[in-house]
Amino acid sequence: MDGLSERDLVSELASPRFWRRQTAFRLLAEGGGGQQAADIALLVDDGTSRAGVVSALRLLAYLEIDDTRAVQRALSHPDPSVRTHAVQVAAASVAQNSDLRVAVMALADEPDVGVVRQVAVAMGNTSDPRAVALLAKIARTHGSVLWMDAAVMTAAADRAGELLEA
Repeated sequence: MDGLSERDLVSELASPRFWRRQTAFRLLAEGGGGQQAADIALLVDDGTSRAGVVSALRLLAYLEIDDTRAVQRALSHPDPSVRTHAVQVAAASVAQNSDLRVAVMALADEPDVGVVRQVAVAMGNTSDPRAVALLAKIARTHGSVLWMDAAVMTAAADRAGELLEA
């Protein structure tokens, strides 16, 4: 795979073979891959395999390419595991990016508790006053779910008093 062009390596991010995805990821990461940012972001759509979307999201994050639209598309992907990864990627930007923050907060009503747990963790990265109310809501509705209490309390950190009042 070392002889493939960057464009071909981007295509390999959606390969059904794990080794090919991982090798393409590594080669693009080592080579900078930034020239192919638009092509990588295009993998984040409903037509790409779950593994391809996650690989593309993680590569964009690794390369520190801020593509809000790609992350937002992944946040609304039909597969909950993709949404979970998208919330993890978005978490680094929720403090500065209000569009991503609102999109992540909207997932608190998500039926998949794994996604909701990541939303709780992501709320620890923002000082938005709505985050505490959202954490309280998550604690009330999903507090019995494994690790949800830890996610909420970790996110609340220095706002635990506010959380108890909410």
